Amino acid sequence: MGRLPTSFINAHDADEIRRLAEKHGIPFNEAVRQIVALYFRQPFPLSRKRMGDSKTDRLPEMVAPRHVVEGIHALASSLGHTRGEVLRQIIRGTLRKRRGRD
Repeated sequence: MGRLPTSFINAHDADEIRRLAEKHGIPFNEAVRQIVALYFRQPFPLSRKRMGDSKTDRLPEMVAPRHVVEGIHALASSLGHTRGEVLRQIIRGTLRKRRGRD
């Protein structure tokens, strides 16, 4: 196991994660871990540009499987982003893909 970094995310994304967590009866942190793990099972391209919208909710530092933590680090290095920016993009992209299926 390793640790995902603390990160700021868009308030709308955080609210959507809270709703999903409540719907499935799991804690918020577990919902975030599952979203990130899903990305590594079904990856999509991340942007080299930083997300420009407001980042008002803070994700706490949380425990995650080592391969996920290492994957976040590798993506951050290859894109020239912080690990927090990579988390923001993964969360935003995964939530958008999910909305497209609803």
